[in-house]
Amino acid sequence: MLDRLSIESNRSIRLSYLKALEQLGSDSIAGAVARLADSQWFVTRNMLCLLRDIGDPSVSPQVSKYLDHPHPKVRQEALRTCLQFRDAKAVSSLLGALGNQPEAELISAISLASLTSDPKIVARLLELLKSGSLLTYNLEIKKAAARSLAATAPRQSLPVFAIILDSRSFFHPRLHDLLKIEIIGALETWPMESVAPLLKKQQQSGSSEVARAAQFALRKMTGGKP
Repeated sequence: MLDRLSIESNRSIRLSYLKALEQLGSDSIAGAVARLADSQWFVTRNMLCLLRDIGDPSVSPQVSKYLDHPHPKVRQEALRTCLQFRDAKAVSSLLGALGNQPEAELISAISLASLTSDPKIVARLLELLKSGSLLTYNLEIKKAAARSLAATAPRQSLPVFAIILDSRSFFHPRLHDLLKIEIIGALETWPMESVAPLLKKQQQSGSSEVARAAQFALRKMTGGKP
């Protein structure tokens, strides 16, 4: 089945093969590890996904070899798998991925940061959330950082979220409001008592869009009650 998976071009069939191989569990591990070195990058990526889904961390040393693979999708899957397996190289590799690189790759790395609450990763996410300049706002990067922080570091991120929600941007008012709306959406999953004051304040004093988002979040958190 692994051989058929390597040459199958139909995505839905590939997924069915991967599901069947995952169900075989440990019986699939040796073959998957052997095919990590395949010359086709997508075969390597699929084997990494399979090994992660099987969930045996003993393969972590083999997986970590692909953290520096030339193809970004292979690197991403290797990093995701190493983070899940708590591999010793995962945090340092993620820190490197959160450095200066093309926006799409950086956002992919930020999404993986939600898999760890390591202090160094949290600190870097906070830097990215506060990044930008007079000419560049980096909205998508900020939004991704806010989502990951909300998922993994509520205690550290709440004060920063509060500052952003209370602030104004003279040069990027529309983009700043969109970031506020993203943060408000992330707060919906937090305990009501910790975020209700922030949301109520935005409902009263935010721009019309921000106020509506805060109102919607409060209603959702209270089961639709006014």
